[in-house]
Amino acid sequence: MSLTCDGISISQQYEKGFLGGPVEHEFEFHDKNGSYHICIEQMGVRNITITSVNPVELTALWNVFSKLDMLLMLFEGDFIPVYTARILDNGCEIDSAELWELLNGRVGFYKSADFTIGAHSNFLSFSKVLSSDLLALWIDILNELEILHPMVLYSMSNTGLPVDCKCAFLIEAFEALAELVAMKTSTYALPAVAPGESKLGKRLYSLMNLYGRDVFSKEIAVNQDALVGVLVASRNRIAHIKSKQGKRILSGPESVLYAVKLSYLYRIIVLTLLGIDYDEYSDKVKESVSGWDSWQNALDGILQAIAHT
Repeated sequence: MSLTCDGISISQQYEKGFLGGPVEHEFEFHDKNGSYHICIEQMGVRNITITSVNPVELTALWNVFSKLDMLLMLFEGDFIPVYTARILDNGCEIDSAELWELLNGRVGFYKSADFTIGAHSNFLSFSKVLSSDLLALWIDILNELEILHPMVLYSMSNTGLPVDCKCAFLIEAFEALAELVAMKTSTYALPAVAPGESKLGKRLYSLMNLYGRDVFSKEIAVNQDALVGVLVASRNRIAHIKSKQGKRILSGPESVLYAVKLSYLYRIIVLTLLGIDYDEYSDKVKESVSGWDSWQNALDGILQAIAHT
């Protein structure tokens, strides 16, 4: 049987740099396992405290923290490393081998890739949007996403996977994500696919138009069809032998650029499904994309290629 306690206290901090503040945000949250009080305090470091009125299994508290941590990552673009974790029992913070076992057992996607880390990835302040209802809706959407969301998180993590493979998996994610968008919204219908057309390409094109015009503004102005063709060919590279390719694919620096842009598109779509108005953070997206568009001249090669397609 799992250890029971009154709550958990988790502290997070970047290895380099400090989190902003002062911020204090708290709310009540309820799920099938119990009722919790969640408090997030931030000043240089972030302290998350999750407490229950009655003693509850540690795994239930940990599950709430994990889902909350994933939601915060959608706002901020990266996972903040955990550096202390304690259980709460009778008003005291206690080191717990069981809690550290849960922490050390976390999968690899909780260590974010370099291209996700920094102020450029931070779209939203959690204190402006986070609530019990939002967390509950996120858990529902996370269940709908199933394996898709972990696949995206691995593509945004520091797992040692080559960046062209990360980008390929991000591209692939939009074929399934389009189905969720069609199910959850009345403003989007899955595009028809004619014989010989790429279903992934058609869906990616349509999602770019609906949610990503700021992220891909320069490419759309030149030749969106050709850009989608390059992305689909780059995805196909991991599925077909070299003799079956022969198409323009992303280079190494271009893969980094489009891993960033596609991760932005993914986050924008999921945040929209959560009911968060894009206008709340559109300026942040535009500013960040503008910086990435000038990074290592990676965009120039793509624009030249798609302009002559």
